[in-house]
Amino acid sequence: MKKSFIIKRKGFTLVEVILAMVIIAFTMAIFSKVIYTGFKASNSNKKKLQCIIIAQNYMEKLRGFRDYNEFNTIDSLKRYLIQKENFKKNDNILKKEEVHKSVRYSISISIDEDREVEKELFDKLAIVSVKVKSQNNNEAQLKTKFYLMDNNSFEGDEKIE
Repeated sequence: MKKSFIIKRKGFTLVEVILAMVIIAFTMAIFSKVIYTGFKASNSNKKKLQCIIIAQNYMEKLRGFRDYNEFNTIDSLKRYLIQKENFKKNDNILKKEEVHKSVRYSISISIDEDREVEKELFDKLAIVSVKVKSQNNNEAQLKTKFYLMDNNSFEGDEKIE
């Protein structure tokens, strides 16, 4: 009498296992690319936001000192930035470099007269632009108009050329 053996298949074949591994690897590669791109965009936005915060801080600092009558002319505003905030004059732009959280930032402030107003207000209405650029080439620029008060001026009244 012949015995017949019935083979019951339990488990997967080698081809099925390899195919499943290829599908899983391909899916993981796609998801890792998406996650990497998301982290990269998030990090870039974070650095851009840091530039905006630094620019906003300088703008608010200038407004605060203006409101407490530290300066009342464009020249006294420039003199304040050079003497108290350690900016260096380069042409008509004041520049400074700072390091925040191991990143170097270049800060440029330009202050110009608003030529669109009446002549007697030329030295009283200033267009202030604060530009911040990080070493990673992220940059932010804020621009506003300042009305300079008529009270006290900042230490001395000589013009800055």
